[in-house]
Amino acid sequence: MAETFDVSYERFSQVRGIFQTFFTQAPALKGRIVMKIITILGSPRKKGNTAKVLSMFEDNVEKNHEVERINITQYKVGGCHW
Repeated sequence: MAETFDVSYERFSQVRGIFQTFFTQAPALKGRIVMKIITILGSPRKKGNTAKVLSMFEDNVEKNHEVERINITQYKVGGCHW
């Protein structure tokens, strides 16, 4: 059974537009350039909406490129100490 999640139609349309722009330009690069792409997940919800949308992007991109996800919540990030 497919997972479902709540996203407003307006936000979904924005994300879909970004995907369409990327994937219509990506075939021109196919076979020539393999990019190393790092995605960063900053949400503490590892299976939340942001993670699912990021996974959709990664699944499509990793067909032609190398993808690595960094879950920033697994790292201790502190401010600058002057």
